[in-house]
Amino acid sequence: MIGAVGAPLLRGLAERSGLRSGLRSGLSAALGRLRPDFVPEHDRGQVLLDVAVALGLGAVSVAGAMSVLAASRAVLGQVASSPTAWRALTELDAAALAVVAKARAAHRRGIWALLSARPGGFPWVAVAGQTWTGWIVLDVDASLVESHSDKEGATGAYKKHVCGLHPIIVSCANTGGILAVLLRPGNAGSNTAADHVAVLSEAVAQLPGRVPQADHLAG
Repeated sequence: MIGAVGAPLLRGLAERSGLRSGLRSGLSAALGRLRPDFVPEHDRGQVLLDVAVALGLGAVSVAGAMSVLAASRAVLGQVASSPTAWRALTELDAAALAVVAKARAAHRRGIWALLSARPGGFPWVAVAGQTWTGWIVLDVDASLVESHSDKEGATGAYKKHVCGLHPIIVSCANTGGILAVLLRPGNAGSNTAADHVAVLSEAVAQLPGRVPQADHLAG
């Protein structure tokens, strides 16, 4: 139980906030509309969220993720097996990924609305002692992730004697949330314009269309 103590809290947060169960934009309903005749034993939206929850708790593989969840089965109830999780991931074609992206964006709109309505208001970024009210700031970072050469996509990097992956991650400095990730092989360039345009386009699409008092976007 100790290793998975946070699983019920994270799973409950995803449920209560509507990420999985929203009637129109929740992951389960959105993915279900793609395959209306498919009735899986394990809800695909829940399986994807469970993998994300376990990764957040430190799991580094799909098998490890489901093991983390199995450790808290007494609280969570039935959880999917590792093969079922892999099937859920392999089912994510371009149409499914687009649905997942829309569900994430819709969920973020609701969360940002709650942030704006709280007593402290929306979290604006402070730079050199000055608060940038009205600015949404995106952080773009490409970092080498060392891994064994038999990992999918792992290659020799531009740094000598380093093998691994070179993803680009775009996060929102205001909230700390990750907006988009572009997975790339280790030999991908740090300043590849096409990659930056692609991942930034995905990140901007994740931003709510209207944030109270937000008039500027910076990266």
